[in-house]
Amino acid sequence: MDILQRNWSPTYDVCAILTSIRSLLNDPNPNSPANNEAAKLFLENRRLYESKVRKLVEESIIADQITNDLKLTDDDENKKSIDKSPSSSNNNDNNQQDQPSASSTNQ
Repeated sequence: MDILQRNWSPTYDVCAILTSIRSLLNDPNPNSPANNEAAKLFLENRRLYESKVRKLVEESIIADQITNDLKLTDDDENKKSIDKSPSSSNNNDNNQQDQPSASSTNQ
């Protein structure tokens, strides 16, 4: 795990870095925490720690799903507004101006 802190070298490949991160996620080091509260809970009450982590992950997944759903909805709305944009209707108006209207042909 030291390659992410003290023994870092630019010669490490992506695989080595990802392996270190995976190791850190599977076996966190509470003696060098990024989150002191989580490290304390990890040491004092592992069951509660794992429960909180699980809850946070689930909430994050739900939030990501909502964000993606909103993005899809926004994309659909943008497509609809593009279809109804003035430039689209101007093209139709121009085409209608090129053709004689029914009132002008009856005269």
